[in-house]
Amino acid sequence: MRVLLDVDGVLADLVGELCRRFPEMREEQVTEFEFAKCALPVPVRSLYEAMEEPGFAASLAWYPGAKDAVHAILAKGHEVAFCTSPMKTSPTWMWERQEWLRAAFPDLPVIFAQRKQWVAGDVLVDDRVQHCDAFAEAGGKSFLIMRPWKPHSRPLAWELAEGVRVL
Repeated sequence: MRVLLDVDGVLADLVGELCRRFPEMREEQVTEFEFAKCALPVPVRSLYEAMEEPGFAASLAWYPGAKDAVHAILAKGHEVAFCTSPMKTSPTWMWERQEWLRAAFPDLPVIFAQRKQWVAGDVLVDDRVQHCDAFAEAGGKSFLIMRPWKPHSRPLAWELAEGVRVL
């Protein structure tokens, strides 16, 4: 089975890095997927400017258990590819993202796509419901990773472990 893994919000802690850069912001203030819909103490434009800066994508931390979950999926004999959305407004995002992923998983492909349903795969693991729905409508299986801005959040390592058992 070919498993496509999103990166931000699934493997990489993008919101946590923003909170480190903007100490007045806390993760629990991110109540929606779209920052503009949240009551944040930081202007949304400032968040995007930080994400566009060289070095931002390379500075993200792995969620606890994320690397182990990728290894567990591979150990079950599945093919894995990282399928992540590009940040077109950043001149270094895609390069940094590839290097960040290749440092941990040098042999796995990195695919940049805004329409993930167009990527050949059997399963998509993503934190955005729209991506999961579109992938499922195109005939694939999707696995939604819950985040604080979604109800019934659970720790990532548990969720990916559940996903591995499903596969």
